[in-house]
Amino acid sequence: MLRVFVVLVLVGLLLASLATWVMDSYDTTLHLKRSLGQVNGGNAAKTTGPPYPGGELSNIFWFVQVSDIHISRFRDPRRIPDFEKFCTETIDVIKPSIVLATGDLTDAKTENKVGSLQHEVEWQAYHNVLKRSRVLERTKWIDIRGNHDAFNIASLESVNNYYRKYSAAQKVGSFHYIHTAPFGNYSFICADATLTPGPKRPYNFFGILRQDQMTQLATFQAESHSSNQTIWFGHYTTSTIISPSPGIRDLMSSAVAYLCGHLHTLGGLMPVLHTRHSSGTLELELGDWMDNRRYRVLAFDHDLLSFVDLTFDEWPAVLITNPKEALYMSPGVEPLGRVRSSTHIRILVFSVAPIREVHVTVDGSPLGIAYPVEGPLYVVPWDPSVFSSGLHTISVMVEDAAERVKIREQQFTLEEDLTPSFGFVQSFILLTDHYILGRIGFLTLVLFNIGLLMVFRFQRPVVCRGALSPVYTSLHLVSKTDSFYYSLVLFNLFTALADFLQHPAQLLPVLEPPPALPGQHPGYAPVPLGLPALGAAGAPGHAAAAAVAGLLLLLPAGGLRAAGLLPVTRAHLGAAAKPPPGVPRLEGPHPTPQQRHQSQPGLMTPSRTTANTDTPPLPCSTRTCFGLNLALMETFHSFFWWYHHYFRCSSANCFFFLLKTFFFYVFSLPLTLFLCLPDHFLELTNILC
Repeated sequence: MLRVFVVLVLVGLLLASLATWVMDSYDTTLHLKRSLGQVNGGNAAKTTGPPYPGGELSNIFWFVQVSDIHISRFRDPRRIPDFEKFCTETIDVIKPSIVLATGDLTDAKTENKVGSLQHEVEWQAYHNVLKRSRVLERTKWIDIRGNHDAFNIASLESVNNYYRKYSAAQKVGSFHYIHTAPFGNYSFICADATLTPGPKRPYNFFGILRQDQMTQLATFQAESHSSNQTIWFGHYTTSTIISPSPGIRDLMSSAVAYLCGHLHTLGGLMPVLHTRHSSGTLELELGDWMDNRRYRVLAFDHDLLSFVDLTFDEWPAVLITNPKEALYMSPGVEPLGRVRSSTHIRILVFSVAPIREVHVTVDGSPLGIAYPVEGPLYVVPWDPSVFSSGLHTISVMVEDAAERVKIREQQFTLEEDLTPSFGFVQSFILLTDHYILGRIGFLTLVLFNIGLLMVFRFQRPVVCRGALSPVYTSLHLVSKTDSFYYSLVLFNLFTALADFLQHPAQLLPVLEPPPALPGQHPGYAPVPLGLPALGAAGAPGHAAAAAVAGLLLLLPAGGLRAAGLLPVTRAHLGAAAKPPPGVPRLEGPHPTPQQRHQSQPGLMTPSRTTANTDTPPLPCSTRTCFGLNLALMETFHSFFWWYHHYFRCSSANCFFFLLKTFFFYVFSLPLTLFLCLPDHFLELTNILC
């Protein structure tokens, strides 16, 4: 009884510690209180000083964000004309100072939705929309790359890198744009975490910021201190960006918000994905244009950020800029004291038809009808002291000449330490570094593979009846056959630990990438870029090799080469032989655009020459593991044929062996992509491409 009590106490303490950690990590109310402690004297003076929001069109500008447009040649024929209407009609009505197109401008998928390929016709369609709509003449259009825009891009100079030819910004990498207004400067910092080289899907779902890129972003952050406010933007959510210590979230701690896309509302499961970092910075993921036709209107009104997420072609559009919505207050960087000294409620109203009436109510009591000042700004007088405590609800009802009605409600408060909290699921998705979960998952699966083999290795065979009998029998067969048992155990261990056994220095974080050796790619870094190891880890080349080798369950290496899935060189074909048509080769001149078009649609066509090699050689451990993977999988492929034809066993008796091999090589080993993703990424790209 005492033992049970001790166990329960320990479990209770463990659960309490876990609950405390979860609350500390995902309770955004605590994050807001922490950010209050970061307010210095300069910001404190800023919160109470003039100018105050009043009844004139001053100290305000607005801008638009659109993300994940996914111009496609194969799907949704309405996507392009709708986007053109957005660039003409919607932009003409809203008249934003800036438009941020935060990545995935094109779809870059094959017709079967499985492969990836840069289609020039998609980029031409995007470029033609910008040209026909003349949107670049009416606003500052800033479009950046997303992971789809980097699919199958061997280098920034590649002819397939159509972003540099057809985009409006044509800026590869992070940059700092300063918007100048009569009442101050506003910084817009782009954090470009897209991969270079860009592998095929799905290997660039996660973005990477190297140490030199983090240093550049830190310089931009320092430059932005002289601006009134700072906005960071990028394609990836911070939870899908791998960056060296102290991390990307720490760099943007002085910004009011980070704007991004990438997650597409998780297939409609999370239509709203917003949260707050521990430093107080808001992270605002925007739903996709691709399927949901979402876009966002944001405004800085007297340095207070407000925004509303909208659906295309739904009018009127209403944005309440004063008072600011309570959920999105940022006391550490915003002058919230100006709301308490304001004289008018301020509303931006947009519609393709003239506005008839704008009714304003607070806590259910009519406050009056707002009147237009200039442009889209409507105001109504109010006395903030009446609402000095507690949470209040403001409701605005707008009717236009086409008899369309829109009601916009939001909560506000004049107490800086009183704010609602974001949902746990939203915060978990946006604040969790998911590559760490991938590391934990990989370690768990490796231990499961080894542990299962060891359990059945030392367990006595027991008669088992029922549906699981073939599985149980196959487990004992594999575990008690020395050649297969030791091969599988060593293969698991080698995949997870080989790189650290040969390069123990990788266990220590590295702050600066080593200088490139003569003839070596300047982005090549054979050691982790500031990421501490978490348990067992392995080079991504191992995972890629295993994923490719998993196909050998069905085809030998020769068949894969004939299919174009492995590179063909003279070593395979003989000195006078030529590779089969359509198979990529490593020698010879750069292929022409026609040759690229004729190559296999789902594969990248390497364009390397023996005289000008710009990719680094694979380290010994990666080459060794790649060869071992292929050799082992060839052995397993031969074993299946031998086991079935000589023992005349039914397919059911091979069920577990097939299932386990498929489970490990298709699900477990690819997770090493998350283990040491930045370690040898160019090596990974060499193997994939």
